[in-house]
Amino acid sequence: MNKYELVVIYSTKLSEEILNKKIDDIKNIIYKFNGTVIDIDIVGKRYLSYEIKKQSEGIYYFINFDAPVELPKYLENELRIQDDVLRYLILKRVEKKARKKIKRNTSDENADSNDGQIVDSQSDINDSENKIILENNL
Repeated sequence: MNKYELVVIYSTKLSEEILNKKIDDIKNIIYKFNGTVIDIDIVGKRYLSYEIKKQSEGIYYFINFDAPVELPKYLENELRIQDDVLRYLILKRVEKKARKKIKRNTSDENADSNDGQIVDSQSDINDSENKIILENNL
């Protein structure tokens, strides 16, 4: 299962009851594919940066969900044929991995320059080793 975020902009001409039914339809499609809805964020009515289908405002919904790989394509096809949808976008969410902290092992020769220093990445290690080599050659 992958994590996705769906952004849907609906027409402001729709009533609240119809909007709720449309969101329930999206949730049912997700459940049909054995997915789970994590969060639904209703941003509400916002101005569009440019007119879409002769409308300058839209109602924004953000839906976070877990689903198999096949669902986004199917969901796009369903949203594409709805006249009330001004725009939609499905994004695959990628979790950021924490940067590894590497404790540098120092030898007796360069103990005074980087003794027990925590280094963020391999490039920092290489830079500090190059600096030590240059200092020893001078």
